[in-house]
Amino acid sequence: MISEIEQTKYSDENDLKIFDVLIEWIKEHNDKRKPDYKANITYSTLVDKVSAYSIIPVNVGTHLGRVSNFCKENNAPAISAIVGSIEKCEPSKGFFEVLGCADLSMEQKLAKWMPLFNAVYDYPIEQWQELREKYKDYIENKGEENE
Repeated sequence: MISEIEQTKYSDENDLKIFDVLIEWIKEHNDKRKPDYKANITYSTLVDKVSAYSIIPVNVGTHLGRVSNFCKENNAPAISAIVGSIEKCEPSKGFFEVLGCADLSMEQKLAKWMPLFNAVYDYPIEQWQELREKYKDYIENKGEENE
């Protein structure tokens, strides 16, 4: 059985992997610009690309939430806005809960989501990479606090 500190370490490493996959996706798909099967990365594709035994479709949202909250805390768009379901290409219920609009109609949710989706692609790739490094520093320093 792994300790709580080890679980946190693996979880943090997986968050970084998610950041890496999403940044690479943005680089490769920035010219597509509409929420469809070309511009969105699906939850299952994200899980496959992260390739970590502890990330599965049912828990990937937890990781996305941590990464997106860090983005928001650092005045960047919630990077998880480009992740969607395979059926509808739109984010999950959890994404809308984080935005505080879970009780709105789907039309209202989509009206809130689309500007975020575009903001992710508008955010300069260099700034995404800097933010990823800042997140890495954050989790490394957090680990030192736990010791």
